Amino acid sequence: MNRRRVAVVHWFPVEYYPPAMNLLRTLADAPGVEVRAYTCHNNRGRGVFDSEGVQVARCHFPDRNVSWFRRLVRYAFFPLLTLLRLLFWWPQVIVYIEPHSALPAFLYCALNRRAQLLIHSHEYHEPREYMQRGMRMVRMNHWLERRYLFQRAEWISQTNRDRVKLFRADHPAVDASKVHELPNLPPASWSRVRNRSWQERRDGESLRLVYVGSLSLRDTFLREIVQWVESQTDVELDIYCYNSDSDTGRYLSELSCDRIGYFSHGVDYDELPELLTRYHVGLILYRGMTQNYVFNASNKLFEYLVVGLDVWYPQQMLGVKPYATFADRPRVIELDFEQLADIDFERYRQRDEQLPWRDQTTCEDALSPLKELILSETSSR
Repeated sequence: MNRRRVAVVHWFPVEYYPPAMNLLRTLADAPGVEVRAYTCHNNRGRGVFDSEGVQVARCHFPDRNVSWFRRLVRYAFFPLLTLLRLLFWWPQVIVYIEPHSALPAFLYCALNRRAQLLIHSHEYHEPREYMQRGMRMVRMNHWLERRYLFQRAEWISQTNRDRVKLFRADHPAVDASKVHELPNLPPASWSRVRNRSWQERRDGESLRLVYVGSLSLRDTFLREIVQWVESQTDVELDIYCYNSDSDTGRYLSELSCDRIGYFSHGVDYDELPELLTRYHVGLILYRGMTQNYVFNASNKLFEYLVVGLDVWYPQQMLGVKPYATFADRPRVIELDFEQLADIDFERYRQRDEQLPWRDQTTCEDALSPLKELILSETSSR
C-alpha cells in the first residue's frame, strides 16, 4: 500500500510549540501515513524534538544574535530550501502552521496542483498586526493567504470558538464550512499521570503554585503574583520560564523570597506531566492586551487540568471563561490579579476531593477530524 505523505511546515522551531509536536506525533501514529516536518533549529536550549515516524528537516532561525545580513539570508533560505525539499519528496498533503510558514506552501501548491492544503494557526492575528514594524515578510505571506491560500485550502483552523469567529469576521469571503476549531490539548498519555497533591496535603502545608511558559513584566501579572506570594507565609511559587525579555529575566533572577523558585531553563515538554504533579495550582498570567490573548485558551490551561491542578486565571482572559468551574475537579477560578490583596483565598486553599472529577479531552480526540480529512479518499486529488 502506498503511504500518504504529509508535510508539516512550521517556520518557528517546533520545540517552542507543544501543539505542533502533538500534531506531528498524532499524524505519525495514523496507519498508512509518512510524516516530515520542515522547521528551524531552536536556539534556546530546548530538548530537540524527536519522534518515531517523523523526519525533521531544519534551517537556521533568523535570531537577533546574528547580523542583519545573515538574518536576511536566513529569512530567504527557509522558504527556498523547504520548497526544494518538498519538490524532492512530493507529498500529497501539506499542512502549514502560522502565516510565517505560508510562502513555501504557496510555491509548492503552485507546482503541485493536486496537493491537499491544510492551514492551522497557533495564534489569532489581528489585521493591524501585519502593519507593525518587523512584519514585512509576514505581511507578504498573509497577502498570499488572502489572495490564494485561503481559497485553495480544504481546512483552516483556529484554536477556539472565539478565534474562529474573529477569523471569519476578518475574512468573510472564506467558505465558513472549511474553518474549524482545533484546541491546543495535551496527549492522552498525560491523563494517566494523576496528581495526588491535593489529596495528600496536610494541615499547615504550603499551597504550591506553578507557572510554566513565557513571561513579561509588561504583558503578564508577574509582579502582582510575586508580591502577593511574598506577603503570604504558607504559599510557594515555582516559575519555569526559558523565554523572557532582559528586564523580566533580571527581575526574576533578583527575587530574594525563599518561597519563590525561578528555573530559567524552563522544562522540556515531555517532562512536564510528572513535574506538575508536585503542585496544587497552575497559573495563567496574561494581561489580555490584545484580542489574541483576551480570547486565548492556552495549552497551559489544558496541561494543568489534565494532571489535576486547579487553575487561577485573570478576569481579562475571556477565552478561559467557558472552562471556569467551582463545582468540579479540577477547578478553574477567575481572579482579579490587580486586587489580589483584597481576595479571600480561604476557599481556594482547600479543595473538596469529593467533588466530581471532570475528564479532559485530549489532542488525539481534537485532531481526529483533521486526520480523517487527510486519510479520506474523497479528499485525494
